[in-house]
Amino acid sequence: MRRMLAHECIALLALLTPAPLLAQSTDASIRHSLYVALGGDFVFRDDRERSPLALSAGLERGRVGSRWSLRLGADYRRKTTAYSDTRWEDFGLGLIARYGKRSGALRPYVLGGVGIADLRVRGRWMKYDQIDTVVSGPADSSFTTSSRWNGAIISGLGTEVTLGRVRLFSEARMNLYPARLSDARRSREMKGTKALFLGVKL
Repeated sequence: MRRMLAHECIALLALLTPAPLLAQSTDASIRHSLYVALGGDFVFRDDRERSPLALSAGLERGRVGSRWSLRLGADYRRKTTAYSDTRWEDFGLGLIARYGKRSGALRPYVLGGVGIADLRVRGRWMKYDQIDTVVSGPADSSFTTSSRWNGAIISGLGTEVTLGRVRLFSEARMNLYPARLSDARRSREMKGTKALFLGVKL
């Protein structure tokens, strides 16, 4: 009788033990997600320049059930002018912490982190001079490519929604540079960049 009771207790423990262990394993598991997003500055207002375009991609790592996750990503931003061949290219790498709601139909979140960025400026434009009624030119006002690496402070906010096996998100992000990135003319306006991204996370 005692042996039968012992066997029944062992069988009962065998049935009950996997449930809490499985729950602990799920809570402690790490999720890795790849993301890619396309964006731009939709409130950009400058008749002389075209609206910037931006691309962002990287890897997000977080613990299942946690509000926190960590991103390692790369951003590319390009801006061109409507009247010349001048092009500003901003390439950066960043390490970003993400904190947000972990459940619900819409899950808002905030971003914050640091990174490094490189600005490349290249192009040329044609210059015309007018003295009284005499127009001279065109003169080629080309300049050499210039680039410089610098630090970046990254901030933003967004929202995420699950659709089947993928997660869709939209986020507004701003990069601030402690100093201007290039000695090329007009580079002062690149001390800060902003973009609204629409993306997918797998």
